[in-house]
Amino acid sequence: MALSDAVPAPRPQAGRTRRADARRATSRRSNSLLLALVLLAAGTAMLVLQEPLARVEAHLTAAALQLFTIGRTSAAGPIMFIGIGSGEVHGLMITPMCSTVLLVAPMLLLAGALELFPRYRVLFVLKGLAMALPIAIAANLARYALIAFALQVWGRTGFDIMHHWVGSLLVILVTAGAVVLLLVVATRGRVRIRPGGGRHGR
Repeated sequence: MALSDAVPAPRPQAGRTRRADARRATSRRSNSLLLALVLLAAGTAMLVLQEPLARVEAHLTAAALQLFTIGRTSAAGPIMFIGIGSGEVHGLMITPMCSTVLLVAPMLLLAGALELFPRYRVLFVLKGLAMALPIAIAANLARYALIAFALQVWGRTGFDIMHHWVGSLLVILVTAGAVVLLLVVATRGRVRIRPGGGRHGR
């Protein structure tokens, strides 16, 4: 009987670890794709249903404007009425270009698109979205409040300035910042793809 070279004993633990890693990676990918579909569907649905959503937004916004305007507020359809009981009532219509839907839906679509890529983790994309959406919504609410206040105090001139210039600039800058925040937070949780298909954090 002759001696042969030593052969390393098999390591079954390493095989089990690789299989467990593969299962976790598959599960994470499935969750990412599911979230992507939900976000893309939600963003698309908001754009399609923009008209009925504008009516809901008008009622919610009218209630909030009660804090910033003279007199009572109300809403009918997509139109908000301010100054009820003050002697001068104004109507403000939420048009498609002014609606908060136009800010929220693209962010949902962007977050959904990020989740289509394996590098982006569900938790970080959701965290970025949860931080960015309230900022954009608050910016548009502030715009409504400025427009309503300026209309009551300075009339049509105040409305034109706030609606076409100050308010629009406010929403554009703040929303752009919110989008950047979403991307920064989502990117911080990005993972690198190993050549063999594995994933690990940055």
